[in-house]
Amino acid sequence: MHILEGSVRITDDQGRATTFGQDSIFLVPKGATCSWLSEEHVRKVWGILRIPS
Repeated sequence: MHILEGSVRITDDQGRATTFGQDSIFLVPKGATCSWLSEEHVRKVWGILRIPS
């Protein structure tokens, strides 16, 4: 995911929180359990990678 504007805080299932702001690029692994908090307008680009079996 690429955050174009704004910021988000992602908290994993262990309670560890990370904030990503403008121009941050990050991956969320398949099956990840996490929460997403945005307290402002966020523009983002995201994609899904599917690897053929």
